Amino acid sequence: MWCPSHIGIKGNETVDHAAANPTLSLSPLKTCSAQDYNSFINKIIKTRWQNSWNDIPLSNKLKQLKPFVEPWDSSNRNSRIEEVIITRIRIGHTRLTHNHLFTRSPQPICTCGETLTVKHLLTCPSHAQKRSTLPCSPSPINNTQSCDSLLSYLKSIHVYNLI
Repeated sequence: MWCPSHIGIKGNETVDHAAANPTLSLSPLKTCSAQDYNSFINKIIKTRWQNSWNDIPLSNKLKQLKPFVEPWDSSNRNSRIEEVIITRIRIGHTRLTHNHLFTRSPQPICTCGETLTVKHLLTCPSHAQKRSTLPCSPSPINNTQSCDSLLSYLKSIHVYNLI
């Protein structure tokens, strides 16, 4: 229940009048569409996801290639097998380089004598000639041409089916 107070004090009478008739001072509410809410919520989710991704150490192989949570432009292939191979190379875990962990066998060694890792597969001196014939460097970065070169390179060194 509203009771007038501070009668006669300049300014308070205006406030008392507004308090007595609250419907007079209401401004119309702005409405938001469902699309506005979805955009707002998606922005919050993406910001939190990026913040979480930022907390991952740079030793993470995928984070070294992809510092942002945006989708890969180059991940729109018609072949699931190609997508799987590119993804395995991006995360640094392939059957060829990590199968020894499941079979409890020694870590694989390249024909050049180095430990076989994804990074080594892409830079091995033994395969420099094959890399030089490609239109661009074989890389799992977010570039369709690089990914095409990567797949061609893996086929040319006969490891495509082992990834």
